[in-house]
Amino acid sequence: MEISSSSITNILTLRYDPSINPNLPKKTWKDFESSNDPPNLDFIENSILEEIENKLKSISSKEISVAISGGIDSTLVLSLLRKTNPDLKINTISMKFANSVDESSVASKVAEKYDTEHHIIYLDNYLAELPKAISIVKLPFWDLHWYHVVKNAQAFSKILIS
Repeated sequence: MEISSSSITNILTLRYDPSINPNLPKKTWKDFESSNDPPNLDFIENSILEEIENKLKSISSKEISVAISGGIDSTLVLSLLRKTNPDLKINTISMKFANSVDESSVASKVAEKYDTEHHIIYLDNYLAELPKAISIVKLPFWDLHWYHVVKNAQAFSKILIS
């Protein structure tokens, strides 16, 4: 596979390359029309909980890992996992990068609230494994956060949820 120089520039600077075809359907303005109907929160929550339960049954694992930052998304995922599976052993993983904003203290508080075994992975040189990550992804992609999360998560369980 040959990658054009403009693609490399787009990927390294914007994390988006318009020459790559997306794997999701295109949206139109009609997809974003407002509705006066209030959202059915019980339906939404129950749908998500049912999906989580079905996925966990299909993998039949007694131990999982969850990547958490302490933000809304990862906290919601963790809280719903714990709600559906109060006895499941959950390892939570957060990254702490040298010379960067440290979210690990907030993530640790979230992990404690949901009774998980929390692991903070400290990374001194963020770009040290850039060539290896590129060889796996087959694209020059500078955001290595997920590469490091996945690499470290396998020490705790075979399942990583995010």
